[in-house]
Amino acid sequence: MTEAVQTALGDLYRAFGDVRCPNRIEISPVKNEADYLPLVRVPLRELSADQLWSYTYSVFYTVGGTEDFFYLLPRILELASVPFSPFDNEIVFKKVALSGWPGEWQGDCRLAFESYLQAVVAAWQEVVLDMNSWVCGLSFCLPDLPSHLDSLLSGNASATSNLIRFYEANSESLLKQRLGNSFWEMSEGPYRAVLQWLQREDVNRHIQNAYLESGFND
Repeated sequence: MTEAVQTALGDLYRAFGDVRCPNRIEISPVKNEADYLPLVRVPLRELSADQLWSYTYSVFYTVGGTEDFFYLLPRILELASVPFSPFDNEIVFKKVALSGWPGEWQGDCRLAFESYLQAVVAAWQEVVLDMNSWVCGLSFCLPDLPSHLDSLLSGNASATSNLIRFYEANSESLLKQRLGNSFWEMSEGPYRAVLQWLQREDVNRHIQNAYLESGFND
C-alpha cells in the first residue's frame, strides 16, 4: 500500500465518519445473524477480514443495505488495499456501484472516494499488484478505464511489471477475443473498452519490448 493510498483511506474514514454504527444489520432468513453481530459490536478499525468477508459478498442481496455499507466501507477498502487481501476487488467495487456510485454520492464522501481511486491508479507505478483483479474491479467505478491503463505504458519498472502481469492473465482468452476474468460483465462498455485496449498496436508494442528489453519471464 502506497503512502498516497494510506492518506486517501484516512480521508475516507473522516468523510464517512458521520455515518453511525447501526444497531443491527438486517439479514435474510437464509443467513445466520450471529455471523454478523461482530460488525456492530467490534470497533470499526478493529474489524478483521474474516469478519467482513461474508458481508462484503452478501450485502444488498441477502444482508444489509446502504446505511451499514457506508459505515463499513472505509474498513472494507482498507482491507482490500493491502497485499494478498482475501477480498475480491471485483466484488468490493461492484458493491460500491450498487450503492449508487457515482450519481447518488455527494459531498465529502464522493470527493474522498475519487481521491482514493486516483491514489490506487497512481500506485500502479509504484507497487506490483494483481492487475487482473484490480482492473476488473475498478471497471465498476472508473469511467474511461483505458485512459488510466495508459499509465502502464510509462516504462516505469513497476508499471511494466503490472502491464505484463495483466497481459499474461488474459493472453489465452485474447485468442478468443475475450478477457480472462470471470467477473467481467461482458455486455457492458468497460469490458469492450479494456478488450480493445489490450489489442491496441502501441500496447502490444510495449509488451513485446518489455519481454525483449527486460527479459521479463516471471
